[in-house]
Amino acid sequence: GQRLMWMDRIEEGLAALKKAAEVAPDDPQSQNLLRVLRTQSGRMSGGLEAARATLSLTPDDPRALIGVAGALNNLGRHDEALVVIEQALELDPQAGSAFAYRAYALVRLGDVDRALAEATRGTQVEPYNAETWEHRGHVLRRVGRFEEALADYDRSLALRPGSTMAALHRIHVLTELGRTEETLRLVQGLARKYPHNWLV
Repeated sequence: GQRLMWMDRIEEGLAALKKAAEVAPDDPQSQNLLRVLRTQSGRMSGGLEAARATLSLTPDDPRALIGVAGALNNLGRHDEALVVIEQALELDPQAGSAFAYRAYALVRLGDVDRALAEATRGTQVEPYNAETWEHRGHVLRRVGRFEEALADYDRSLALRPGSTMAALHRIHVLTELGRTEETLRLVQGLARKYPHNWLV
């Protein structure tokens, strides 16, 4: 399932992971991968269900809490996500992804200054985590600092070249900057590379 996910064969990956989860329902890795794939395929409530299943199997793992927070953010339940993020940071005060998800929730709630501070902290505690750069890029984009956002998306893509989300966010920034030809070229390239990805 995981290999199919990285090949962007999401539906096949979901089918394989569902079977794996049925055979070994106590495997947190299968549940977490189900969360990721359900989210990537637009099944946000299924993502939350899988994130909660992962957390029930590994209640002391901050990554499981961060997965729940991400799923809550995807459903627009940002206040709930912030509560879960606090729990994750109690377990691991240096979890860069927790700061990134907190920044995402805060920017959606309109607290842009605090969101930028949290996103920046995430990049400082985990500079090799692509997610922290992607989320800081998101905050910078929201405040109209497009060139800085573009640089952060580039950092994220350098760390995780296959990230469809970072690539799509980068395309949005290029559109905001009026770089139409480059935007069109990138969109066409993504559509060829990921013909079955609903986000593309």
